[in-house]
Amino acid sequence: MKHRKISCSNGMGIVVGSPVKGDDFFNREREIGDFTAAIDRAAHLLVTAPRRTGKTSLLLEVAQRMSDRYYCLFIDVQACTSEEDAVVKLALEAREIRGLSEVVTDAFRSALSTIIDRIDEVGITEIKLKLHEAVTKDWRAKGDELLARLAKADKPVALFFDELPILVNRILKGDDLRITPERRQHAHVFLSWLREATIRHAGVLRFVACGSIGLEPLLSQAAISETMTTFTPFYLPPWDRDTALAFLRDRAKRAGIEFRNDAEQRVLHLLGHYIPQHVQMFMSFIREQAQSSGSHTCGPRDVERIYRRRMLSVHGHVDLATYEDRLRRVVGPELVGAALELLTERAVVGRLTPKAAIHIVRSCVGAESDPVAELRFLLGLFTHDGYLKRVRNDYVFVSHLLRDWWKGRFSFGYMPVEKRMREQEN
Repeated sequence: MKHRKISCSNGMGIVVGSPVKGDDFFNREREIGDFTAAIDRAAHLLVTAPRRTGKTSLLLEVAQRMSDRYYCLFIDVQACTSEEDAVVKLALEAREIRGLSEVVTDAFRSALSTIIDRIDEVGITEIKLKLHEAVTKDWRAKGDELLARLAKADKPVALFFDELPILVNRILKGDDLRITPERRQHAHVFLSWLREATIRHAGVLRFVACGSIGLEPLLSQAAISETMTTFTPFYLPPWDRDTALAFLRDRAKRAGIEFRNDAEQRVLHLLGHYIPQHVQMFMSFIREQAQSSGSHTCGPRDVERIYRRRMLSVHGHVDLATYEDRLRRVVGPELVGAALELLTERAVVGRLTPKAAIHIVRSCVGAESDPVAELRFLLGLFTHDGYLKRVRNDYVFVSHLLRDWWKGRFSFGYMPVEKRMREQEN
């Protein structure tokens, strides 16, 4: 994803990729109000939400609106590979904000001594290298010093750590995606340091964490959930039906498109769940179709055709493939087979019975594993991250779009569990 720097009049340095802003940030006033009120109460927040709901967009919008009262640091740690990287990223983002640049210089004065007289002239690569040299010696000490100086700024500081779960997952599981005692200890030390910082600077610094994978299931899997007890969950829901409908009608009006015979209602029926990114993607395909065909009317048949040929094709693949990619990264090699098969069973068969579910897990995991415990973890992950929801004694896909895409992606050659069990009996 290509990123670009947004210049703000208040001096914020915010790195933005696909998140929406300004007029494109549609109808989140209640959530913005609740979020801002929580920050004003000096709460530390853990933002949870289904994927593509707009967590990053919310943080950027809130940061923009609060900039007269807070210094807002948007710290995207997705590319970080270690605790040291995270501290350096924090320092670099603080340095971009007018009013905090000197704080960073003072915290790293000895490390920057050889370039301090020309620091505004040297490239970011050289500055980053100097910061890394300082942090590598003792990342906790330098992180503590930097936070202590930020806490003395002339305005309260809000630190928005975007994609923190991805960094924690990388520390915890490494490149081979396996938890080891040493990696677990590293993750525990890092999160414990963050927890201690939230306590030490309570009422002055505000810490916010969010990401495209759920942090709670990850910490539960590693048995280190106690490290995030100072964070208050903040749930960002998908759009409700009225909001999604209002968005479609608003964007259609702007594009000069006329929905006929309740075609916009058909869009929502096909999606089944109103993830903002998915509603926006559907509308963009409708707009492209109108431009290419020269017809600015859209009926139910047009909607059906766009859904099948665009939303479920390679055109929608990049966005939806993140569900599979993130799942592989979180569950690791031991459980990825069971995770993929559980979702495929539900998509192909139309139900996921307890008997089928335990059969799938038992056949995928090693003899030393507890299949019931592994199934409980996977179902908890699915519900937390927005794949499935529980309906009575079954689990169903939250999103019709994800269900249909998953079925198209994995159903070819798949044999349902019940059929396999019958063949084994014969």
